[in-house]
Amino acid sequence: MKGMEKMKGATTDPVCGMSVTAEGANASVNYEGTDYYFCCKGCADKFSEDPGKYAGQTKSSHCC
Repeated sequence: MKGMEKMKGATTDPVCGMSVTAEGANASVNYEGTDYYFCCKGCADKFSEDPGKYAGQTKSSHCC
């Protein structure tokens, strides 16, 4: 099924849990030497407000 395959090289937006790629991410933040990629600027902003809350997480219950 087109669009349902796991994206090659995908990572997980630590705020909302969406799959994103570095190339397709709408925003990114470097925190403690690790690059985090986000589906939207809103998720990146939430992460930046409290990165310790989200760093290392793979899913959350909220999104932009």
